[in-house]
Amino acid sequence: MARGDQRATSTGDLGCDSKVGTGKEHPTGQVICSIPPVSSGLPARWLLLLDGGPEGVRAIVAARVAGATGAAHLVASPASSSTNAAATTFRPDGADRIVVETAPGSDTSAIADLGRRQNLPLLQVRLSLPQAKPSAEHIRMENLPATQTAGAIALPGDLTSEQVVALLMPCLGGPRQPTELAAHLSRRLSILSLAGLPVAGHPIVEQLTQHLESDAADEGLLDKWFSSTIIDEHTAQPVLHRETFEWIDQFVSGTTRWPVSHAGLAHTYGYILSSAWTPFGWKADRYLDGKLAAALNIGIDDLTPWAARGTVLSNLTDALDAMTSSEKPSYIIEERGQLVGPLGVPRDGTLRTRIFEGSALQAERLLVYTIEFAEPTVERYVTAFPMGEGGVGMLLNDTESRSRFNVAETLLSGSRTVRTG
Repeated sequence: MARGDQRATSTGDLGCDSKVGTGKEHPTGQVICSIPPVSSGLPARWLLLLDGGPEGVRAIVAARVAGATGAAHLVASPASSSTNAAATTFRPDGADRIVVETAPGSDTSAIADLGRRQNLPLLQVRLSLPQAKPSAEHIRMENLPATQTAGAIALPGDLTSEQVVALLMPCLGGPRQPTELAAHLSRRLSILSLAGLPVAGHPIVEQLTQHLESDAADEGLLDKWFSSTIIDEHTAQPVLHRETFEWIDQFVSGTTRWPVSHAGLAHTYGYILSSAWTPFGWKADRYLDGKLAAALNIGIDDLTPWAARGTVLSNLTDALDAMTSSEKPSYIIEERGQLVGPLGVPRDGTLRTRIFEGSALQAERLLVYTIEFAEPTVERYVTAFPMGEGGVGMLLNDTESRSRFNVAETLLSGSRTVRTG
């Protein structure tokens, strides 16, 4: 099956004024987003006005967004004359993306005019200091037509510049559209407000519960996945609170098996709720950002709690089945030998890593990790996620044969082979 170039669309729109969920309270600052009424089918063109917040955080966010997206980067000073001069002297002929970093008090009218002249969708994000409180005057953005209003979203005050960038990039650099920024931020911040816990009554938790109940009743679906530990191999720390682990594990096990659980459930619903920050970002990124869905060439929201059809796990499994049965991977890595799990019984088996090319919407490669024992000879999924070229290169050049990606088996000894698909 050839990789398609059909653009995935978002469903279940939420406005920027949607309330953050009722989880653990954080010191709050504020993000204010203004999304113009343009078609979500437009190319990824935008002008981002990034203002407020600590100067160091704002500067890092602006520089990283510009560097990652190839956007032109302007810095506007509080003096309106300097701001206007920057907008007047900078002529972004052909520029599809512009980041404007503005200090508090800057006159952004000239920058907004620049965006209108270039016909760029205008996005505005305000980072307030952690102790700032939302107020009525923040509801309407300055220098925008009266019909373009914005709502307030509480931003956890302990977010780092890297985490702010992680929240913005899916809509500024793809695979999502810039016009999804308000809905995307609303959803992500709502989940972050849960602080990694399955808070009863929260809309996202209610949706996940429905997915889990449906999946737990499908033995065929569950049997396609192996077991996994939730101890991250890079941080050596659990990526889930024990309460969240046990909430998920109850659907498939009468007793807790901490820290080992069903890989499919833990790597979907557990990761979506996880608040752990790793060297690669939040575990939820692959699902909520749409990158994994784009790599699998399915609807961009098919792997989210608000999927229009199916469940996160059933949609992921169906897509992986289609991919592994019809697509030829670029590389296949097999690590064979004796595997031992939590029960301590060694068995002969194979840990198999398939690496697929990126899709039209997702430049990163797709990694699919499975396990297969000599008896019975059934291959089961462990995990799947997008991987950049740097990570692929390191994986291909690694000569060590070992267990990877939190599979709940340890490879005691064995051989390693790398071949093209």
